[in-house]
Amino acid sequence: MIEQPKRRLNLIVGIAGCVAFVATGVWMKVSLPGDFNDDLLGRMMHRSAHIYILLSAMLNLLVTTQRAASRPRLASIGAGMIAAAPVIFLTAFIVEPMATRPARPICLLGVVFSIAGTISLVIAASKRSVSEAVIVEKHEVATVET
Repeated sequence: MIEQPKRRLNLIVGIAGCVAFVATGVWMKVSLPGDFNDDLLGRMMHRSAHIYILLSAMLNLLVTTQRAASRPRLASIGAGMIAAAPVIFLTAFIVEPMATRPARPICLLGVVFSIAGTISLVIAASKRSVSEAVIVEKHEVATVET
């Protein structure tokens, strides 16, 4: 089970991420100049980071629904990685669109944290290890054949 303080952290980060999503959307609408529509690279970089903020906020809200984990330490690590993702994506939103190249190392870090955290939570929630599942499956197949 993910500890109560961790779930509370993910809830707070998820709600704050949703607020950040709305705030960055308003900022893009109000602050970006009209000729921004001609700058396709800059517009793409702002919008993609904007959507990543929402994605990571929703992942944090989803983490709060997880009840039990057979590997609590791994679940805590995964929840922590997912909690860090909105901060990383917000940093990417602020810093990376100003670059003149499409490389996005900060955004990539946020994606890696989101994926690794999600995989960690899936593994932590599984009842058996992968090797145990393979052994049981082989035993069930052998039993059916005899």
